[in-house]
Amino acid sequence: ERKVRRFRVLVNMARAGSEPQLLFKRLQRVTDRFLDVVLDYAGEIPDDEGVARAVRARRSVLAASPGAPAARAYRQLAAAVQDWPAPGEGASGIQFFIEGMPARPPARLQVVK
Repeated sequence: ERKVRRFRVLVNMARAGSEPQLLFKRLQRVTDRFLDVVLDYAGEIPDDEGVARAVRARRSVLAASPGAPAARAYRQLAAAVQDWPAPGEGASGIQFFIEGMPARPPARLQVVK
Protein backbone atom coordinates (compact mmCIF):
# COMPACT_ATOMS: atom_id res chain seq x y z
CA GLU A 1 0.00 0.00 0.00
CA ARG A 2 2.82 2.45 0.84
CA LYS A 3 5.32 0.91 -1.56
CA VAL A 4 7.84 0.32 1.23
CA ARG A 5 10.38 -2.20 0.01
CA ARG A 6 13.15 -2.04 2.61
CA PHE A 7 12.81 -2.85 6.31
CA ARG A 8 15.15 -3.05 9.25
CA VAL A 9 14.45 -5.94 11.59
CA LEU A 10 15.21 -5.78 15.31
CA VAL A 11 15.03 -9.09 17.17
CA ASN A 12 13.55 -8.55 20.64
CA MET A 13 13.93 -10.86 23.65
CA ALA A 14 16.77 -12.66 21.89
CA ARG A 15 18.52 -15.57 23.53
CA ALA A 16 22.29 -15.60 23.66
CA GLY A 17 24.28 -17.13 20.85
CA SER A 18 23.37 -17.33 17.21
CA GLU A 19 19.58 -17.55 17.68
CA PRO A 20 18.84 -13.91 16.70
CA GLN A 21 20.79 -14.24 13.44
CA LEU A 22 19.15 -17.59 12.66
CA LEU A 23 15.70 -16.12 13.29
CA PHE A 24 16.48 -13.20 10.98
CA LYS A 25 17.79 -15.54 8.27
CA ARG A 26 14.60 -17.64 8.42
CA LEU A 27 12.45 -14.52 8.09
CA GLN A 28 14.64 -13.31 5.25
CA ARG A 29 14.26 -16.60 3.37
CA VAL A 30 10.47 -16.32 3.59
CA THR A 31 10.38 -12.70 2.46
CA ASP A 32 12.85 -13.42 -0.35
CA ARG A 33 10.57 -16.17 -1.59
CA PHE A 34 7.16 -14.53 -1.24
CA LEU A 35 7.60 -10.75 -1.02
CA ASP A 36 9.36 -8.12 -3.06
CA VAL A 37 11.16 -6.55 -0.08
CA VAL A 38 14.66 -6.28 1.35
CA LEU A 39 15.39 -6.92 5.02
CA ASP A 40 18.36 -5.50 6.89
CA TYR A 41 19.42 -6.81 10.29
CA ALA A 42 19.21 -3.91 12.76
CA GLY A 43 20.37 -5.85 15.81
CA GLU A 44 18.94 -7.54 18.83
CA ILE A 45 17.69 -6.78 22.31
CA PRO A 46 18.56 -9.71 24.60
CA ASP A 47 16.10 -11.49 26.84
CA ASP A 48 17.11 -9.96 30.13
CA GLU A 49 15.87 -10.02 33.73
CA GLY A 50 16.72 -6.30 33.91
CA VAL A 51 13.79 -5.61 31.59
CA ALA A 52 11.40 -7.54 33.83
CA ARG A 53 12.63 -5.58 36.87
CA ALA A 54 12.19 -2.31 35.00
CA VAL A 55 8.64 -3.23 33.97
CA ARG A 56 7.74 -4.09 37.56
CA ALA A 57 9.20 -0.75 38.69
CA ARG A 58 7.41 1.05 35.82
CA ARG A 59 10.67 2.53 34.61
CA SER A 60 12.72 2.19 31.48
CA VAL A 61 15.41 -0.48 31.54
CA LEU A 62 17.95 2.30 31.00
CA ALA A 63 16.85 3.97 34.24
CA ALA A 64 16.15 0.88 36.34
CA SER A 65 19.04 -1.34 35.22
CA PRO A 66 21.54 0.76 33.24
CA GLY A 67 24.16 -2.00 33.28
CA ALA A 68 21.79 -4.72 32.08
CA PRO A 69 22.50 -6.36 28.72
CA ALA A 70 19.25 -5.02 27.27
CA ALA A 71 20.13 -1.46 28.36
CA ARG A 72 23.51 -1.77 26.63
CA ALA A 73 21.78 -3.08 23.49
CA TYR A 74 19.34 -0.12 23.47
CA ARG A 75 22.26 2.31 23.75
CA GLN A 76 24.04 0.57 20.86
CA LEU A 77 20.86 0.68 18.78
CA ALA A 78 20.38 4.39 19.50
CA ALA A 79 23.96 5.09 18.41
CA ALA A 80 23.50 3.06 15.21
CA VAL A 81 20.20 4.77 14.32
CA GLN A 82 21.97 8.13 14.24
CA ASP A 83 24.08 6.87 11.32
CA TRP A 84 21.19 5.48 9.27
CA PRO A 85 20.33 7.48 6.14
CA ALA A 86 17.24 9.67 6.34
CA PRO A 87 14.17 8.02 4.81
CA GLY A 88 12.57 9.35 1.65
CA GLU A 89 9.70 11.80 1.95
CA GLY A 90 6.62 9.94 3.22
CA ALA A 91 7.88 6.51 2.11
CA SER A 92 9.03 4.98 5.37
CA GLY A 93 10.91 5.80 8.52
CA ILE A 94 9.71 7.04 11.86
CA GLN A 95 6.80 9.00 10.40
CA PHE A 96 5.48 5.74 8.89
CA PHE A 97 5.72 4.08 12.31
CA ILE A 98 4.08 6.98 14.14
CA GLU A 99 1.15 7.14 11.70
CA GLY A 100 0.09 3.69 12.88
CA MET A 101 0.09 4.61 16.56
CA PRO A 102 -3.20 5.46 18.26
CA ALA A 103 -3.76 9.12 19.01
CA ARG A 104 -3.07 10.11 22.60
CA PRO A 105 -5.60 12.43 24.25
CA PRO A 106 -4.17 15.72 25.49
CA ALA A 107 -3.28 15.90 29.17
CA ARG A 108 -5.71 17.70 31.44
CA LEU A 109 -4.43 20.00 34.12
CA GLN A 110 -6.44 20.84 37.18
CA VAL A 111 -5.63 23.40 39.84
CA VAL A 112 -5.96 21.94 43.32
CA LYS A 113 -6.34 24.37 46.22
